[in-house]
Amino acid sequence: MGEKIYIFDTSALIKGMDVSVLQEYDCYTTPGVLSEIKNNLSKQKLETAILSGNLKILSPDPDAIKEVKFIAKSSGDLQFLSTTDIGVIALALTLQTKLFQQDEIPFAEVPIEVVTDDYSMQNVLSKFSISANSFMQKGINQFIQWQLYCPQCKTIFPSSDSSFCPKCEVTLKRRPIDKK
Repeated sequence: MGEKIYIFDTSALIKGMDVSVLQEYDCYTTPGVLSEIKNNLSKQKLETAILSGNLKILSPDPDAIKEVKFIAKSSGDLQFLSTTDIGVIALALTLQTKLFQQDEIPFAEVPIEVVTDDYSMQNVLSKFSISANSFMQKGINQFIQWQLYCPQCKTIFPSSDSSFCPKCEVTLKRRPIDKK
């Protein structure tokens, strides 16, 4: 593996990130990201990057997916992450763990960066000490612990598997309760 590893979310690839400029780095994405690319020009660029070896497609470890879901649920981000988002974070965790075990690099110093503009992804990545690089907008600068609540009945949910209040059937909202 090269000096730095980049993992791409759908947003960076759709918005025109040219993976070929990163030839000296190892670049990855997930099959879920590929399935979200609908634009023909973006598809052609990706196919070229894959065929030239500039972009590798990997699936994350199932245990990493479980760990990402657990952390995302505890931080209040789970409802705001798609299955593809979770897969991208889990791939970063999978590669981080693999490098840590192979090269004995301190876990928080593994040179992985996820390219995404998604704030919930960035928040969860920060809990794993994985860097996030925003492509089109400013990224987060600190971890945020979210509190889920019902805007109608004001019930607070410490964590929830649902996006709706079981009492009112209203979509839950979130607010920051702690910034670190």
